Amino acid sequence: AAAGIGIGFSAARLISGGQIAHNAGEPESPIAATSPNPNATPGSVASIAAKVDPALVDITTTVGTSQAAGTGMIISPTGEILTNNHVIAQSTNINVTVISQSKQYSAHLVGADVSQDVAVIQIDQSVSGLPTVKFANSSSVQVGDTVVALGNALGQGGAPHAESGHITDLNQTITASE
Repeated sequence: AAAGIGIGFSAARLISGGQIAHNAGEPESPIAATSPNPNATPGSVASIAAKVDPALVDITTTVGTSQAAGTGMIISPTGEILTNNHVIAQSTNINVTVISQSKQYSAHLVGADVSQDVAVIQIDQSVSGLPTVKFANSSSVQVGDTVVALGNALGQGGAPHAESGHITDLNQTITASE
């Protein structure tokens, strides 16, 4: 099974200049949330989640007088985080919580690509040794492959949920806008 969170596909496309896979329709069966289990069978949803969860962050932002939230993944041990642009768009304040460590930090925007809905933020405090996600080579992904998405839908925070699905198409472009 392949693993990642939704922003990973867009990030891979930005880095490689290639196309990304997306789900063009309704899932074939209901998707159930799964809690990480470090003793799970290798390659299972729970096993993949256990490997990735330590590098996930909850992101909360202030937008005007409201708050918004989302999920990100740590991509460098010094606090660079990949997230979706819509999570941080128009925010005046960004805070991240390293879920596995229950530590909260302020952060700032490094850069974003609105059309790809990706952004990189940086923890403001001096940090080192943070757990990071490992990016895999997506060149062998095929329609029908199982994938795992991790994160907190609707900005609910707390332990991330793991959802499994399947690649339904390849070489498609998804354009986001504000």
